[in-house]
Amino acid sequence: MPREIKEIKDFLLKARRKDAKSVKIKKNPDNVKFKVRCSRFLYTLVITDKEKAEKLKQSLPPEVVKGDLPDKRSHYKEQYYDADTHERVDRQPLVQFLWRRHRFSRHGQ
Repeated sequence: MPREIKEIKDFLLKARRKDAKSVKIKKNPDNVKFKVRCSRFLYTLVITDKEKAEKLKQSLPPEVVKGDLPDKRSHYKEQYYDADTHERVDRQPLVQFLWRRHRFSRHGQ
């Protein structure tokens, strides 16, 4: 069950509890979201100030921090498409071969 936390102090208390399993940090262009997974709830704190977010990240216990997760939209653009050819980068070799074969067969080559 998700719950939103408004205060940084409350979030730090939740992150230092015994049942806190992990803290995920999601960076977006507008804000930074801190998500702590406890046994019953997933607590989320949204911070719009980048400096406060960096200070909070440093004050978290290191054993629960999973790391930074990029914004889904920028991650999609960077990971899956090549900037020059606009083709998918992470395709498996067989899929690449079949795609090229299909593309060239449609153009009569």
